[in-house]
Amino acid sequence: MSSYDLGAALKNIPLVQDIKLILLRDEDQREEDSAAQEYGFSRYITTALRGEKLIQAIASVLSFGEDKIAGEQVGTNHKEEKGRQPYKPKILLVEDNEMNRKIIIRMLKTHDLSCDVAINGREAYMTLRNNNYDIVFMDCQMPEMDGYESTAKIRSEEGTKKHTTIVAMTANAMEGDRERCMEAGMDDYISKPIDFEAMFEMIEAYSKKREKGFSHSNFLEKNIDGFVAYSGMSERDVEKLFDDYSLYLPEVLKEMKVSIEGMDFEQLGILVHQLKGSSGNLKIAEIYDLAMKIEEATGREEKEVLEVLFAELEGLVL
Repeated sequence: MSSYDLGAALKNIPLVQDIKLILLRDEDQREEDSAAQEYGFSRYITTALRGEKLIQAIASVLSFGEDKIAGEQVGTNHKEEKGRQPYKPKILLVEDNEMNRKIIIRMLKTHDLSCDVAINGREAYMTLRNNNYDIVFMDCQMPEMDGYESTAKIRSEEGTKKHTTIVAMTANAMEGDRERCMEAGMDDYISKPIDFEAMFEMIEAYSKKREKGFSHSNFLEKNIDGFVAYSGMSERDVEKLFDDYSLYLPEVLKEMKVSIEGMDFEQLGILVHQLKGSSGNLKIAEIYDLAMKIEEATGREEKEVLEVLFAELEGLVL
């Protein structure tokens, strides 16, 4: 269903027909206000619209006057921050024992750290399907799905596109336990009762690896400062966005390559449109411009041109 079809459908449902709709479009699209209004949209804006202008657009659609927002500060300007803030790792704790969870969470707080929580292996698996973590502490013995099975499913899901650091936690400090954990796909091992000094050393070690590995390429790294200046977001938040983007890139490039080789131009069109949108929103002009060219060549089904452009794209980001 297209945006227009969705807008028209919503306006025909009495319960929601009064909800205000704003059409988001790419900068290279040229829809007119009248076309958007015809399908029930109050107005259209580009996806690159930022900060105060975005607030003003929403305010105008909701019939708030300019004076309602004129004196309000939109976001926080972090340009005065000097240097990068210390990197705080994103941690997932997988533990079914409530008391153990409380103890670990309290200990993390002593080092100004926090974590998300999953109470069994199945919940951990579902959480990791939708989120990225720097390190996961995985209890091995849990109901529904134990840590070994959960880790195996996570590794199968990740394939070669990413690798989440998973540290096993087990009360069975017996010979062979470490080998079993490694066979399941875990990266490291810590026994219970937990040696918290060892835990914090692991967090620090893997966080340093993460920081070094963050710059998927020098090319992406150089775009961070520009987006901080453009968006007004903190450098830490922008780094997280680019971190997610750097994990997304290898996957979408792999799928694009398969589509080009198989001449699946329909699927390629979907993938490159997504890449163009995300790159444009992050103001990564080089990728955005290449994605535009690939999208145009996809529409013409020019396989040879696509192969040349894709090679240029791979050389830029990998």
